[in-house]
Amino acid sequence: MSLQHRKLGIRGGGLVAAGLLVLVPMATEVRAQSPNRDRKMNREIHVMENILDQVVIDSRNVLVPSRHSVHGVYLPEFGVMFTTEASLLHRDWDWDHDWNWRNIEHKGDKIIIHKNSWEDEDDDDDVRDKSGKTWSQRRKERSEKLYTQAKVELIDALLDYGDTISGLKDTESIGLTVYLGDDDYFDDLNFSRLVMKARMSDIRAYSEGRIDRKQMEARLTLDEY
Repeated sequence: MSLQHRKLGIRGGGLVAAGLLVLVPMATEVRAQSPNRDRKMNREIHVMENILDQVVIDSRNVLVPSRHSVHGVYLPEFGVMFTTEASLLHRDWDWDHDWNWRNIEHKGDKIIIHKNSWEDEDDDDDVRDKSGKTWSQRRKERSEKLYTQAKVELIDALLDYGDTISGLKDTESIGLTVYLGDDDYFDDLNFSRLVMKARMSDIRAYSEGRIDRKQMEARLTLDEY
C-alpha cells in the first residue's frame, strides 16, 4: 500500500484545534439535539474505541501506554475524532544478532567483551556493520519501517471500520489523532502528531464497493505536524 498520496496541511487549522479539544474531560459525551441520537452515537463511538484499541494493542510496530488508550469525541460541524498516544516499538536486542555478538571475542582461553555499540552512540556511530551502515542509520531505517507499518494498520482500521459510526451525516468526517511518543526519528523530522481523516460519504462509498481501495486512499487526508 502506497502512502505517497499523503495530503499535508489541514485548512484553517480545524483538525489541530480538534486534536486539542479531545483532551477535555468526558470527551466521549455527545452534545447533539436528539437524546436518542446522543445515546446511539455514544454507543457507536465506544465500539470504535474498542476496535482501534485492539489494533494498537496488537500492533508489532507501536507501543501504547495502557489498554483503553483510544478516546473518541463528537465535534459539531466536524464529526468524530479519536485520539491515542503511541511510541515506536523498538527491540534493540533483535535488530541483528551479528551487531550484538561482534562485541564478544574469543581468543584462546580468554573471552574479551567489547563495549556495546549502544552504550555510546557518538563514539560507536563510526563503526559500520556488514552492510556498511552505522548504528544510527540502522535505527533510523528501523524507525521509519515501524512508523510506516503503523500508519498502514491505522489507515486500514479507519477505512474498514469507519462505517461503524452510522450516526454521522455524509458531510461529516471521522478522524484519528495520534500523539507520537518521544523518539529521535520524530525529532529529526520535526513533528509529533499524526492526524488522519476521511469524509463519511467516502467511507460509505468504499464500504458499499462504489469506490475501490486506491480511490479511497486518495481521498484520505493525512497530516503530520
